[in-house]
Amino acid sequence: MWLFRIPDPTNKAPAVLASRTYIPNFQKTIAPMGYLRFRFGTNLYAHASNNGFLASTVDSVPLSPPTFTTDLPASTRVAEGQTAHFEVLAVVDVTNYQWYSNNVALAGANTYSYDVPNVTTNMSGIFKVVAFNAAGSATSANSTLTVVSAFAIFPPVLLWSVAANTLALSNPTNFITSNPSGGTGFPNERTIAYHALSNQLLVVRGPSGAASYPNLRIFCG
Repeated sequence: MWLFRIPDPTNKAPAVLASRTYIPNFQKTIAPMGYLRFRFGTNLYAHASNNGFLASTVDSVPLSPPTFTTDLPASTRVAEGQTAHFEVLAVVDVTNYQWYSNNVALAGANTYSYDVPNVTTNMSGIFKVVAFNAAGSATSANSTLTVVSAFAIFPPVLLWSVAANTLALSNPTNFITSNPSGGTGFPNERTIAYHALSNQLLVVRGPSGAASYPNLRIFCG
């Protein structure tokens, strides 16, 4: 059973004044779900098919404009291509929400949350929402949306680079080999690994053949 206040149904959604739930004890019939009837001014009688009656008194209490118990963060950062999600919770008896982007009302954005799917960098801006009830309205905090590309979030920074060379394998500085003759068996580097504790890059060089074992090296950089 829902009790609404409908002063101007053509202008705004009705305010929910109160609600009460029947405890079902029988399956509903195919008849209408129920009936409401006011009697003696403040008495409200409700009937639900196959589930009995409720008798309530309706008292008038002051209603204040909404307040936000969960507000928007000051900033929202989202990677390009992802979904930007905004969400609030306002009380009491909120009848409607209206979201804005850069102070422009967003059509159809009338619930407690708002999603912007597949964001692009030109969608950055300021978002907010206004909550309404029968007593007035309240505006949320502004949340600045910043859409960044994955490259901007994790930009690679060049630390160093080494070109392959043809120095002798016995040379301790030769840890990236090349084969100028175009033959097989080059390069001799077998793998690389990262040692997180020492922040070192390990390059393992293992020339083929037992005769080359003296040239086996593990280079750290």
